[in-house]
Amino acid sequence: NFKGELPYSKGECTVTHGDVVDVPDEREFGILSGDDLFVRYATESQGVTAAVFATDVDGVLKVPPERATADDLLETWSSRDNEAAELSHDEKIDVTGGIGYKAASGALVAAAGVRVLIVNGHHADRVVAACNGVDSVRGTRILP
Repeated sequence: NFKGELPYSKGECTVTHGDVVDVPDEREFGILSGDDLFVRYATESQGVTAAVFATDVDGVLKVPPERATADDLLETWSSRDNEAAELSHDEKIDVTGGIGYKAASGALVAAAGVRVLIVNGHHADRVVAACNGVDSVRGTRILP
């Protein structure tokens, strides 16, 4: 986990993303998840009201994305709903934990009183709508 100072945007919206980082041990590098960063923003900062997690699927699904239809999107998800969602991921492709880690991080953020949505980042209109507080955007609302 990242223990340094959190960077802040001068505007209304701070955007985070994962990255490769130096680590102070025998490993050559580490992977910092943007999800971890946002948990810190939500729990350590004042005035955070919303979090939009952009991913390559529409949100939390009932089945793996390659089998999903439009009806398989969960409109809301809570960590208590684990049985209802497909939260696995391919570690060869995604080293930051995939949708399961994103949902779990989102639940921590929601527990801090922040409105959380997971939306498909390939649809800029959805990201913009979610950032502007539109709850009806296609995606998954994460509950504590």
